[in-house]
Amino acid sequence: QQVKALISKAISIGAPAYNTGDIQGCAQIYKSTASKIFPLLSTPLKNSLEETITLQSNNDNDMEAAWAIRRQFDTIMEYQ
Repeated sequence: QQVKALISKAISIGAPAYNTGDIQGCAQIYKSTASKIFPLLSTPLKNSLEETITLQSNNDNDMEAAWAIRRQFDTIMEYQ
């Protein structure tokens, strides 16, 4: 439940930021939340999120990073 609450909060802040043009802010919120929930996940979800975090850590494209992490959040919400 804690994971879902953290993801819901991140989306409730990040999505409006993204929609108003603050894509960098959205990506930062999502990256921060991904780091917070990482230790709370089961191994398969943790592995998938870790791969996404690793790929996006060197990505300067905030739009790609935000969407990649958001897709992970959606997957986690389905399985938690």
